[in-house]
Amino acid sequence: MDMYQYRADVVSVQNTVWGHGSISQQAFTLLQDRGISNAVTLGRQGRGVVMVRAGGDGRGFMLNANDDGYASDPR
Repeated sequence: MDMYQYRADVVSVQNTVWGHGSISQQAFTLLQDRGISNAVTLGRQGRGVVMVRAGGDGRGFMLNANDDGYASDPR
């Protein structure tokens, strides 16, 4: 939760690039979900923080970015 909200009052864009090595979707924990929601709705005095995530590079392993809870999160 802290990671997503860190300096959300001044950070305009967060760019995260990581993936997981699984073919099953991983759900957010309650704290992760709350941290992301707070950052994108309350960050920068209510203007929100833009969160950019890479789709991953697991195509060679038959992984799909839609199976990644982070990459496919619509927020």
